[in-house]
Amino acid sequence: MTNPLAFLVAGILPYVTALVFVVGVVGTMMRWNRVRVPLRITVTPAPSNVVADIAYELLFFKTLFRSTRALWGGGWVFHVCLALALIGHVFGIAVLAHQFVALGASASQSEQLSAFFGGIAGLGMLVALLYLLYRRTSVRAVQAISDASDYLVLLLVISIVLTGNYMRFFMQVDLAEIRDYLGSLFTLNPAPPANAMFLVHIFFVQLLLLYFPYSKLMHSCGMFFTRWLMGKRDLVSPREGAA
Repeated sequence: MTNPLAFLVAGILPYVTALVFVVGVVGTMMRWNRVRVPLRITVTPAPSNVVADIAYELLFFKTLFRSTRALWGGGWVFHVCLALALIGHVFGIAVLAHQFVALGASASQSEQLSAFFGGIAGLGMLVALLYLLYRRTSVRAVQAISDASDYLVLLLVISIVLTGNYMRFFMQVDLAEIRDYLGSLFTLNPAPPANAMFLVHIFFVQLLLLYFPYSKLMHSCGMFFTRWLMGKRDLVSPREGAA
């Protein structure tokens, strides 16, 4: 018999989280879209290849690098490790950590490589997050512009990383059980796994996703939106702007 609390966290909350996340992100983007631009925004020099410019910004955070390299270091390391962790989660769970078999490794070698790169990504995220937390609490200028939401996001992400690392280094996680559980969500017949730490892990993940559309984390969507906004033609007339 499924534990009621486990079913609430892993059987009901995922659907609520998905709905709130999608509606929240779409709603925020629609609100941004309704903002009228008071003047034509000109960026000089204009990039010769917009796609390449966005890709360069996405991969290397060049704007952040130019403004504050101390923040760029921790932020870039965290995002790179996060990307590796997310890719590892997708392939690791989908093929039960046998993704490197396609590159010629044996099943056991693939599991070892998956564990190695997953461990590196998890530790890298934790170190970067602790650095960012230290910087936010110790640098006076950063303290002055920080509010409760900044600390809440950091603590939520640290909680996610800590529980993930605990499972990685101190537990034997049944990936087949996790894959079956995720599949059961899509068939609307959720079967929560028995792993208590996994339930804690996804609980923190869902809290973060519930908060995402209403937090500064929406900058990840705003990076693309602002480039579209620069070419928006829905301009406010001078008379309307003065009013």
